[in-house]
Amino acid sequence: MNTTTYANKTETYGTSFTIANPTCTGYTFAGWTASNTLDTTNAKYGTSQSTVNTTWSNGSTPVTATWFKDLASRTNKTVTLTATWSATELSFNGKTITKSYAESNQTETNGVNAASNGSGTYTYAITGGNSNNYFSLNGRDIIIKANTPVNTSGYQVKITATDSVTGAHKEATYTIIINSVPATCPTLANYSGTYDGANHTISVGSNAVGGTVKYRTSTTGEWTTTNPTYKDFTNGAKTVYVEVEGDSNHSTKDCGSKTVTITKKALTATASAANKTYDGGTSATCTITLSGKVTGDTVTASATGAFSDKNVGTGKTVTCSSITLSGSSAGNYSVDSSKTTTANITAKALTITAKNQTIAYGGSITTGVGQVTASGLVSGDSLTAITLTASTSNVTTSGKITPSAATVKDNSGEGSAVTSNYSITYADGTLTITAVAATCPTLTAYEDTYDGSSHSIGVSGGS
Repeated sequence: MNTTTYANKTETYGTSFTIANPTCTGYTFAGWTASNTLDTTNAKYGTSQSTVNTTWSNGSTPVTATWFKDLASRTNKTVTLTATWSATELSFNGKTITKSYAESNQTETNGVNAASNGSGTYTYAITGGNSNNYFSLNGRDIIIKANTPVNTSGYQVKITATDSVTGAHKEATYTIIINSVPATCPTLANYSGTYDGANHTISVGSNAVGGTVKYRTSTTGEWTTTNPTYKDFTNGAKTVYVEVEGDSNHSTKDCGSKTVTITKKALTATASAANKTYDGGTSATCTITLSGKVTGDTVTASATGAFSDKNVGTGKTVTCSSITLSGSSAGNYSVDSSKTTTANITAKALTITAKNQTIAYGGSITTGVGQVTASGLVSGDSLTAITLTASTSNVTTSGKITPSAATVKDNSGEGSAVTSNYSITYADGTLTITAVAATCPTLTAYEDTYDGSSHSIGVSGGS
């Protein structure tokens, strides 16, 4: 506490003087209280009572003492004035803090506003709205417990600041909002294979987090927890859409789609050949004599057939033996032929999609075949080269990564290029470029004796 010392004062009768108000950190001066005042009953210090009042001013409330006339020069009396004080009301306010659900503790650094208008030394404590102990304090840092449930209206937490010197305190309300986070999708993979009489689905990992995995086979269909199964030749890819329906702490996550592709099983046959899409093999549909059927399937034939090679072309030679397919399972088969004829092999649709990337400003995107996904490659063929181009080098959340110039090879020897057997569609990925943080300057305090001049802190460096 501060101490104010006053010098002795000698004043002439009938004059007035002022006593300066004292100061004390964290308190407000509330006036003087006089003791050992003059005895007005016995008039020990004067011959008659004066009608004049003398006032000490404390800035707001005057203190009046009664004096007497004709005081003898040898008489005197000590009057004690006691200062009274009141603790200064603290300035302390609440605020709203927004966080996302997390499975580990979170710290809101300096989440509690600093108190002021007191001694300068304060303590802080949670005094309400924390019955589940989701929150704790470390100084002014707010610790949010792992797995604190989502509350978009906000937890109303009461925090009290206390002046360590005066004991003055003030409570404020802190609204702590916990928002949900997206669920995590499982690992997904396409299924592509030749008809084998068994049921097949897209591949779904067991690593989904925050909800229930659901499926549907069209963009407007009903979601179900059952992964759709496919058995027969699909005549192209069958698309399965996937989401993770979020629980109370997670929002629903769209996981995109994967496909099931079941191609025809090649049978030995004699046939006239039909055109087909490139599939990496030489089978053709002919009038058929069959071998290689799945046990239990009903298929009859009168011919077999085969193309001269597997590559895309018009008027290609096919050897057939008058192949004809019939029966309930005939649609799941293709056939070779030992009779020469002509047919076309058309390019197979191949979609190459660039993966999304996030880089810091000034960085470069990652290139290579690992940065794209290829949907539609024939078994045995592989993507061996790709070019990736960024649409911008500036900070953005909607840039593009464009793939081009793909090279596809098969698995023969060192691998022959089969790129021309595909009709390639390229799909862009999203490029996010984040800003680089600025550097704070060095700050230097100024401290010296008052000299009437203006001064400021020192600032150097920074960018």
